Amino acid sequence: MKNQITTTEEGANQLPPQEPGAVFNDLNTQMNAIEAFGNIIAKSGFNGCSKVEQGVIIAFTCMAEKITPLDFAQKYDIIQGRPTKKAAVMLAEFRQVYGGDFDWTNDGEDGKKATIVLHFRGKKKSPVSFTIEQASKLGLTSKDNWKKQPGAMLRARCATKALRMYVPEIAAGIYDPDEIPHE
Repeated sequence: MKNQITTTEEGANQLPPQEPGAVFNDLNTQMNAIEAFGNIIAKSGFNGCSKVEQGVIIAFTCMAEKITPLDFAQKYDIIQGRPTKKAAVMLAEFRQVYGGDFDWTNDGEDGKKATIVLHFRGKKKSPVSFTIEQASKLGLTSKDNWKKQPGAMLRARCATKALRMYVPEIAAGIYDPDEIPHE
């Protein structure tokens, strides 16, 4: 009865704590549940999911990270079959988990340039900017989100650029949705 669900004093059900990597133990048995859950996620269209494979990625990520689908939706998007971490989540983790802080010296609302200065481990880092020209060269500016909210998009790209430069462990291979070239 290794993975038996227990009930807390408050009446909430919870699984017993697992060792790191425990999600990979007995994976053959767990894959049936993951695939069934992924199929439900895909059918619902949850978080923009349109394929069973995307649903399986969401289900597996939820299981591996011990998070709910709603937590997943707050933290990730699925772009081209991959979970992508949102820029706002990266900035929040930078403050909450890593003890950093930041200042916007240019918020990008002019639609031209966003600039951020990170404060990390007692040091003020060099300013990092992202411009509309850079976005245009990358083919981003033709998308609706860039047309409707250029300031927000400039800030997102600027933040992820700065965090990848100075605190790469925040993303560690998981990209912001606009960092992935779309087909």
